[in-house]
Amino acid sequence: PSANHSAILSLSPITGLTLNISNATGTDYGAAAKEGYAYSGTYAIGSIATVGAGQMKNADDSEELLMNVTGNVGPIGLAYEKHTATTAADVDTDTTTMGATYSVGAMMVGVETMKTESAGTVSSDEITLGAQYTLAPGAVAFIENTADDKTSSEKTTAMGIAIKF
Repeated sequence: PSANHSAILSLSPITGLTLNISNATGTDYGAAAKEGYAYSGTYAIGSIATVGAGQMKNADDSEELLMNVTGNVGPIGLAYEKHTATTAADVDTDTTTMGATYSVGAMMVGVETMKTESAGTVSSDEITLGAQYTLAPGAVAFIENTADDKTSSEKTTAMGIAIKF
């Protein structure tokens, strides 16, 4: 529920299934913080797909719900996620994200769409196109471009090299 988890429990009762439960206290290093709990689970369907769902409930009656699925068939990767944030006043904000990738050797290209709406009003409608190339183990060069149909000023292009140690 917040950055101040006081307990997190993770269990894997059967192969492929992971269950998580957490709670958070109302203080964080002496300052007021959100209090609540969360639970989630993921299940791997062999090596083809993983499905997940989770819910977070805060003491102020706000909550969040997340459902997702990812899958791979050969060089093709697909993903779908829906995130619903509900305020204490019962106003929902839904964010739906879908993506696809295609890999050939060290090169991967991808596309992602993300749409956010609340009370029937769309506030964000983005599309991201990108490519990455693995230069060496742990070193990836990338370029991506994002555009938002709802806000023309929010067009971004990023390129660089990511290095993991």
